[in-house]
Amino acid sequence: MNKQKNINKKIPCKCKILSLDLLSIFLKYQDKKDFIVPLLGEIKNKFGCITEEDLVCITEHLDITEHKIRKIIELHDEFEIVPVKQHVIRVCNGIVCQLCGSGKLLKTACAELKIAPGYCIEDSKFKLEVVECVGLCEIAPVMAIDNTFYGNIDESDAQALIAHEKQKVNRNL
Repeated sequence: MNKQKNINKKIPCKCKILSLDLLSIFLKYQDKKDFIVPLLGEIKNKFGCITEEDLVCITEHLDITEHKIRKIIELHDEFEIVPVKQHVIRVCNGIVCQLCGSGKLLKTACAELKIAPGYCIEDSKFKLEVVECVGLCEIAPVMAIDNTFYGNIDESDAQALIAHEKQKVNRNL
């Protein structure tokens, strides 16, 4: 119980959803404010881009101003900040979801979005992530679009949900 409280204190509070991958990168650079460039490099390598939301998380984690981080990014051609994705699609990778077919959901999502997990579509409208157990084993396999979870779904359901989200985004352009 005490261990859980310590971990929660390290998680930035303004970040919408902090993935375990991003948290592990932050914990690696805890108390190392001089290592911003390697931290940014790891985030870019892991996720394919640095988003505005990532910037908020970085400022909170390192307790550095947003202005300072933006200045560092401006000095390095390999970095740029992209807008926050409109939609993040997550596929649960917990053992129960795996046994119930989450691998097929992930394969379908990759095909529909034409990206690998951890990356975003060039137009920054969608990002695909694989997440550890979301705790909804009773409705496995689970896929989430933003903060809406869908359970007991198959590949055709995943395909339909992603197509619907794409259609919604295109209507809002």
